[in-house]
Amino acid sequence: MHQPNVYVDPTEHFSFLVPNGWSTDTSGQQGESVMLFAPEVDDNFRANVNVIVQELAPWTPEEYVTISRLQLKKLSNLAALPVDGPAPRLPGSWLLEWTTWEAPIPVRGRQLIAFRAGRAFVVTATATAASFARHR
Repeated sequence: MHQPNVYVDPTEHFSFLVPNGWSTDTSGQQGESVMLFAPEVDDNFRANVNVIVQELAPWTPEEYVTISRLQLKKLSNLAALPVDGPAPRLPGSWLLEWTTWEAPIPVRGRQLIAFRAGRAFVVTATATAASFARHR
């Protein structure tokens, strides 16, 4: 029986299961705590998940979500995001989803924002619009 891979962040104290075959990058080159990459490439794009941890101050959780929402609405050129509400099973967190058609490759994303100990934990998953459901 194959055991699932578990990523444990030694600094920020969070963990999650890593899908089989996905690679893990902890270099932080793009400001993230960790980035996961799917093994396959779709339309020259690798589905990925990244986790960014930021100090929440000077904002409240509500303000942080509002800022994130506005950034994603601008990125996707949407007046309203198709998913924008409390995340199930994680009280106090928020879930946002969007698709951007402006890029050379349509990309769909889903972002979970959770708050703990004065920090925002932002988990963002992106894939091509065509392959998003497969990675969900």
